[in-house]
Amino acid sequence: MSKRRLFVMLLFFLCYSLSVVPYIIHSNSEKAGIYMVSAVREIGIDEIPEDVRSIFGEEESEKITVYLIENPISQEKNVMLSASPHSFVKDDVVEIYDTVTEWFVDWHAYDFFGESFSKLIIGSAHRVSDFEAYVERMLASPIGAVIYEISKFSFFISPLLLAFYISEFRLRLWTIPLILSIYAAEVMVSNIIAQLHGVMADDLSRYFGYSFIILAFLSAVLRKRGDVDVKLYEIISSALSKFSR
Repeated sequence: MSKRRLFVMLLFFLCYSLSVVPYIIHSNSEKAGIYMVSAVREIGIDEIPEDVRSIFGEEESEKITVYLIENPISQEKNVMLSASPHSFVKDDVVEIYDTVTEWFVDWHAYDFFGESFSKLIIGSAHRVSDFEAYVERMLASPIGAVIYEISKFSFFISPLLLAFYISEFRLRLWTIPLILSIYAAEVMVSNIIAQLHGVMADDLSRYFGYSFIILAFLSAVLRKRGDVDVKLYEIISSALSKFSR
């Protein structure tokens, strides 16, 4: 392989690796209950409806912090109430980790911000890592939806393009396990991100992710055994010639 071709391949791989990050991060953020804070209010416990007030069991002098939280891609809005001392501000990215109650409600009955929302959540939250917060804020930007769709497209299509570039755009036997190994590597990284937030992947997803090493090794073995491709080509050609008679 020439130095120029190797450089192009490494550049493509770097661009591909960066491009799939927003999709992997956000798809797992949705499962983990990660939102961006859109607005914050502090109210007295006597200002919330009686059915919610009874859950807190606090004195009327206590303050409750109310957060309007939003998914930057789906734009689903929820409200979180918390009696814990937090210092979240607008545009913070938080993960809800201790949910006491989660209700689907008529937002008019719990109108804290003058905006519609889907769920009322009572619980606690903490900030996510700076890197995840950066990705979520980027997706909340005016071009965030476009970035997300490009990242999603790259996640599903780029492994094919990368594998075919490596094989010089020829369908070889070793290309098949190479494609599968790249997809498996994507799934494994996604599973790792999910596990960091306490979200367990299903068995099929976990086993497929672990298989990327075996698939990559199989691809390397088949590539080294170039005669296998020749034999396969001869078998297919013979079968097609007989079929066409």
